[in-house]
Amino acid sequence: MLRRWRCQCTGKVNARAGCGIYWGPNHRNNKGSSTPGGQTEARAALYAVTLALLMAPEDRTLVIYTPSLAVIRTFCYWTGSYYTEGWPCKNADIIKATAELIRNRSAGVIFR
Repeated sequence: MLRRWRCQCTGKVNARAGCGIYWGPNHRNNKGSSTPGGQTEARAALYAVTLALLMAPEDRTLVIYTPSLAVIRTFCYWTGSYYTEGWPCKNADIIKATAELIRNRSAGVIFR
């Protein structure tokens, strides 16, 4: 599964961010979405993970391919300390919700 994101007019009032989930050619779960809340590329990248988790079967391992080291580090290294420190991070709403989705899965999630 591949995911992409983009933000137009980054840092400006009229910024618009969105992301896409790609499962394969003509797959019924291929999807594009605008990003809720703040309009940044970082938020769109995090939201793409949320969407993929919502669409993927919970009983099958999900492999998320992303060029974003920040996304990988967020969910593989930093989320535990964010949790213990009361979520003192940007985009905490998305990170917290996504971490809960990962935690509730019966199958693993692999970030590459």
